[in-house]
Amino acid sequence: MPQIAMLCDAPDGTGALHTIVFLEQGQIAIVPDSTDEMRYFATGTPANDAFRQFSASQVALIEEYRNPATSDDRRRQIAREELSGLARRMMQENRDNLFGAIMLEEATYYGLSGEELLGEISRFSPEMQQTELLLDLKRQAEQQLQTAASGS
Repeated sequence: MPQIAMLCDAPDGTGALHTIVFLEQGQIAIVPDSTDEMRYFATGTPANDAFRQFSASQVALIEEYRNPATSDDRRRQIAREELSGLARRMMQENRDNLFGAIMLEEATYYGLSGEELLGEISRFSPEMQQTELLLDLKRQAEQQLQTAASGS
């Protein structure tokens, strides 16, 4: 089953190199970021490549937001729509790998109901629905539904 790991150049986690690696089938390579020599990415598998794409898109939006030439209207649009839309799009495009499940987990913090959460989980591939992360989210959704039913 796919898993997430943190790669660090020091056993105690205090090193300069830290990168998330999605452990899944495929040949994974660790490559430097072209814009920051102290930053590395895992690549070569669907989840790792999606995480890299998401990170690059997120950084570009944040840089645009912080740019003094960016209008206040554009800043509001980035804050209200574009960053959350990016996360939703990445989840939808990655329902067959662990990165999509991570994006769903993040979405639960924005108040998905138990029913909505179960619906989102059902859209993932059968293999992904058996991962620990999605099984935990399913239990969370079922608990929400139980709580709602007993409170009615």
